[in-house]
Amino acid sequence: MERVVYLACGSASALVQPFLDNQVGGANQRGHEGGFLDRATARKIAIDAFTSATERDIHTGDWLDLFTIDRTGIHREKRELKHD
Repeated sequence: MERVVYLACGSASALVQPFLDNQVGGANQRGHEGGFLDRATARKIAIDAFTSATERDIHTGDWLDLFTIDRTGIHREKRELKHD
């Protein structure tokens, strides 16, 4: 089994994975320093990835359930992705 730091699954994974490779993994970026993302940056990247996916993939839903896990527990945020 391969250990991964981030991964896209589902019908839009072919759209989301290259975006994550670039934004999280620093693929094709000079001077990118790896490391963990802060919570606000990770949240923004996740929302941007699914907002883009919902525009290109008809099987991606119109809502995003975003879960954040920290020492205080599991937090759920529901966001509308399509506004049309």
